[in-house]
Amino acid sequence: MLRLGRWVLPPVVSLLGIPARRFFGTTGKLAAQQLRRNPGRTSAAASALLVGVTVMVSAATALGVISTSLEDLLAGREPGAFSLEVDGGGVPSGALKRLCQERELTVTEVRSATVRIGGEDTVVVTADPTLLNSSADGVKQARTLKDGEALSVGGSAEASGLHARPEYSPLASALLSQATMYVNSATLDSLALHGTSVATAWVGIASGTGHQGARKALDRALADFPKVRVSDSAAKVEAARTVFDRMIQVGAVLLGFSMAIAALGVAATLALSVTERTREIGMLRAIGMTVTSYAGCCRWRRYCLR
Repeated sequence: MLRLGRWVLPPVVSLLGIPARRFFGTTGKLAAQQLRRNPGRTSAAASALLVGVTVMVSAATALGVISTSLEDLLAGREPGAFSLEVDGGGVPSGALKRLCQERELTVTEVRSATVRIGGEDTVVVTADPTLLNSSADGVKQARTLKDGEALSVGGSAEASGLHARPEYSPLASALLSQATMYVNSATLDSLALHGTSVATAWVGIASGTGHQGARKALDRALADFPKVRVSDSAAKVEAARTVFDRMIQVGAVLLGFSMAIAALGVAATLALSVTERTREIGMLRAIGMTVTSYAGCCRWRRYCLR
């Protein structure tokens, strides 16, 4: 912009100065002419404001869009509202029984087993897909899964006699972080020669129940099981929202600084312009221009810069 200012700014200033010339006569005309005398300085002052404001507004807008998209993604892609974790073992059967007794909750057990597939130990999981969030990735495919078929995060299952569907599905890793393959219950029972275990459980919210009510029911059911940790999907969304809100606040502060610096640049340009035109101002005053008129001229120059 600095290099092209000499050729670009004169017609731009002329265009912006049309209202000033039409409604303010000589004052507006002088403001436009004075800005056109030194296009390099004018472009420098305008660039400071333009670049700073554009960059910060773009950053704030991008953060806002990403924050909203991420919230929707986290809220809609989890298999359930809560997940249970236990260090060094599976979820106790007593905890699962207590949870099933709560009317505000729906409980989906996630069974797992380590199976030798393709010469490697592979963690395979299964769960009742009808109880999982239908918006989560892979749940719709899981509901149509047949015996002997698998949804794989990666790799091949042909060596074990399974038929891995060609589409990529993160459902297995979403249900259990160590798992790489999802099968239906009958297939897992045929693969797991040494039995299966309930590695985790996903808890949903029953119809007509709010998130707070479901959380109270969950805490009530697990009161006697302190080793069971609860991961709240809504808490993950709130944490992500907090991070992005802070980033947007920082962007707003930086935007304010950039606008203040740009305003100082505009003020310095106007002050320098007035200083260089001391004789011109004296001549204008001598031929009848008032202080108010010349102040209006400066205001229109500032408008054209912005």
